Amino acid sequence: MVRTTQHLLLAGVIPGIAFSAALALADGHGRMMGVDMMWGLGLLWLLLVVVLVLAAAALVKYLGSDRTK
Repeated sequence: MVRTTQHLLLAGVIPGIAFSAALALADGHGRMMGVDMMWGLGLLWLLLVVVLVLAAAALVKYLGSDRTK
């Protein structure tokens, strides 16, 4: 009896969690996150990486320069 109750509980809980996760990714109208938003987030991450690489290059150039003038 306990085993059957656990299976019934899991059968109700796991789909509920999956549905909640799906709603978290949906917008106000119930649509899933679109391709445009994924492209935008990808470009944002790419911009962040470029800025970090440029900042690291500037720091290396600054530390390697002769600052005793």
